[in-house]
Amino acid sequence: VEDPDLAALLRAHEEQVRAGAMFPDAGYVGSNTYGEEAHWQRFVDAYIDLIAARTDCGPDLADPDGPCADMIAHAFGIAGHGMGDEVWDWLFEPNGPDLNEYYTNGLPTANEGGAETQMDLVAVGVHGVPRPQTPALPDTTTLLQAFTNAGFSGVTADQFNYIPALPVVWDVETQWAAEHLAGVQAAMPWMSANMVTAPGGVNFAAEAIAGYWGSMWGRLNGAQPITEVSITYPAPGQTDIPATGWVRSYQPGSSRGRGGARTRITAVLTYSRPYAAPGGGGGVPAQMAAGTMTITEMSTGTSLPILSGFPRSVPYGGDAGQHLIDVQPATDLNPCAWYEVAVGVTTPVTDARGQVVKPHTWQFRTDCGPEVRTITGRVTGSLDQPVPGTWVLAYADTDGLTPTAAAVTVADGTYAIAGLGDGTYRLVFIPPSGTGLGATWSGDQPSRGIATGYPIPAARSEADAHLTTSAGLSGRVTGPTDTPRAGVTVVAVAPQDTWLPTAQTVTAADGTYAFDRLPPGSYKVAFRVGTTAPWQWYLASHDRASATSVTVGATPAVDVNHRFTK
Repeated sequence: VEDPDLAALLRAHEEQVRAGAMFPDAGYVGSNTYGEEAHWQRFVDAYIDLIAARTDCGPDLADPDGPCADMIAHAFGIAGHGMGDEVWDWLFEPNGPDLNEYYTNGLPTANEGGAETQMDLVAVGVHGVPRPQTPALPDTTTLLQAFTNAGFSGVTADQFNYIPALPVVWDVETQWAAEHLAGVQAAMPWMSANMVTAPGGVNFAAEAIAGYWGSMWGRLNGAQPITEVSITYPAPGQTDIPATGWVRSYQPGSSRGRGGARTRITAVLTYSRPYAAPGGGGGVPAQMAAGTMTITEMSTGTSLPILSGFPRSVPYGGDAGQHLIDVQPATDLNPCAWYEVAVGVTTPVTDARGQVVKPHTWQFRTDCGPEVRTITGRVTGSLDQPVPGTWVLAYADTDGLTPTAAAVTVADGTYAIAGLGDGTYRLVFIPPSGTGLGATWSGDQPSRGIATGYPIPAARSEADAHLTTSAGLSGRVTGPTDTPRAGVTVVAVAPQDTWLPTAQTVTAADGTYAFDRLPPGSYKVAFRVGTTAPWQWYLASHDRASATSVTVGATPAVDVNHRFTK
């Protein structure tokens, strides 16, 4: 989220965001009727516009403590659900039929037409998604009016009675994970390992939702920005796109006989394409005008013929408002060739307001030949000299603290990690002690969370690293009587780290600890005795958010001490 005020408001009401994100699917339970309508732009617009029109929301809608802040967070959660479904259904689930990855095996609610239940088990069992809370609906009257304004009648307040029971879904799926997770991972290995990083997966959806939220935040405050492209598949500059298999049927979901996940050209908009006017009714075509999306081979300047029915809004029909637009060539592509996709350059694309979408172009390259399962590269220091003896650790997305593979650089600073399995790898480069150089992650990033990923198989994967000077961080841990505490776990957490710290160590017999090869940057330091006690943060902060940061760079960070009070 780019706007700091919006980010602060949503973080202050995260449980309402999550409750809003669960709200649409509660509309399918029992005799409820609102589930499908709650996914779409016309309902979100109605909800946002009602909030904006209220006179009791205070002069500052950005106030996290404002009277309508919880309602805003709830509305944004609903919007996030709809966008997440669109990218998931169109880009992620078609990997199922492509890879023949299916699992039902007595798992309730699982079917071959979707992968939601199966990947829910991965989310709770592998990624530790926490149990949600269900705060009270912010304002039932406004919700009901939003459905009416969207042209959807028949929703009553008693249809919201299921909302408090939604955390039970997490409870049930956690129980199912104990029985079925291993089976899901065995039958759906690629999808289980890549649901976070694959196109249409969690990270992709996060960018799409952030762009959508930015547009809705502007609408709420009376200044909705121009609609633009937030994220694409293929990604800009991506180089491993198949050259063949393009002429086929394209549909959402994971039903057998569908597929074509890797041969789609899709752009996600920050605001939707046109939808039917309030009151319902058909007549909004999914197909877009010729020239609204084009594909050009860059070496020749040749415009490719377009498959019948494209370009179009996807993944479903146009009436309710969709955010994804897609174009497909009517021919296979040339190998090892660069292509440019243009949105709204030849012919304008319009959004649900009738306004022109900001023109956008990006490029991708088809793969060049045989698959490569090796990552190679060279590691240099601050003076561009080779750094032999550097450990290079390759982490797959599913790895914890232990990497999938490793190598050590030789005299000229080069290395090679061969025989890698399918997946995306992020590398950490750890120089030898005594060099005065700090470790770094691929792409010269300070942490794993934002490191450059290298997909395998690939046409060619080269990952160089440039190490910069770092003096490290050290301190001493004592008990309540200032006696040294040995064996205390100490972690250094960078701002971009999520569930894994940048570095971890334990204190020595005299209570001292040291990190001597941290990437330069800012860190928060935490201390823990054993494996179950709560973390304690540097300078007695109670949580990561309030902890004091320590800067690691050319000057040593020393005396980062901690004293346990019991």
